[in-house]
Amino acid sequence: MPVLSDKDKEYLRDTFRKDLVNDVRVILVSRLSDEPSAPGAECHYCPQTNELFQEVASLSDKIKLELYDAVADKDKLQGLDVDDLPAIIFARDGERNIRFYGIPAGNEFPNVLEALTHLSKGENALSPQAQEEVRKIDRDLHVRVFVTPT
Repeated sequence: MPVLSDKDKEYLRDTFRKDLVNDVRVILVSRLSDEPSAPGAECHYCPQTNELFQEVASLSDKIKLELYDAVADKDKLQGLDVDDLPAIIFARDGERNIRFYGIPAGNEFPNVLEALTHLSKGENALSPQAQEEVRKIDRDLHVRVFVTPT
């Protein structure tokens, strides 16, 4: 059963046509099979997330979806540092730029789409002052933003 309505699909197709400039890889690490999960690979929202991103990717040829099973494809996932499932990694130009864990449902979905659009354009939504402060960071940082449903 589709996750997105026909009306939403048409809106997103038009938005992507106007706003996506460069290709963006969407790497989705989840559970692809119905087999019992291995310890540490449980994923309650993987089926819905898989279906959602397959629908989203079908709406633009600029979205390159790569699906990986956390158990079956474990060897291929070396270096991705996936901490939880489902993991959605947006990448461009060989860099893994933005990472989202969980299902981007409700209020998170527009934020994920905005991140996809900004990455495709090679821009960000930070103010010039914030960009200047980020440039001053001289070491690797691991930043996490937690969102809870309301």
